[in-house]
Amino acid sequence: RFVVDGFVFKGATNTAILLRGSSHEIRNCIFRDNYSTLGEGGHGGAIRIGPDANVTIVDSRFHGNRARSGGAIAHYGLSLTLQDSLFFENLAFRGGGLFISQQTTALELANVKFISNVATETSSGAISAGSLETASLLLDGLASVKGANNGECNGVYYEAADDCIEFLLTVGEL
Repeated sequence: RFVVDGFVFKGATNTAILLRGSSHEIRNCIFRDNYSTLGEGGHGGAIRIGPDANVTIVDSRFHGNRARSGGAIAHYGLSLTLQDSLFFENLAFRGGGLFISQQTTALELANVKFISNVATETSSGAISAGSLETASLLLDGLASVKGANNGECNGVYYEAADDCIEFLLTVGEL
């Protein structure tokens, strides 16, 4: 198990952290102004999660990160748990805050905020899901997710269906 606790990652030029296989936990970290530009394959400005990975992220902040997919996080792993975290002013072609691929089999979001994230090619700056099956994994967790100013779709954008499910709460509520 790989654990990162209490670090600041700033200005990385090809993803701040790349996680593959096994279980990983990130706690109390700040990711600011990181980017991934690997040509057409730039994924996850702050964190890129590769195949067979199970990742938990708690009490972390993502601000000003950029990439082609997943300005802050691009998830291609098995499972992802996000708790008590903030995604603010991240930028990508798709999934300004978070991109989730169709390989993902389990997602849990609790008390996560998405504010002013931008996606330039798709409608959602907050979260972009690669398939309807992946997007449906998010539905149970959306009750505690809040968002504001995340573009045309202030919620989860399903690329395959060109559809959006808006966040139930805005940042000022609850």
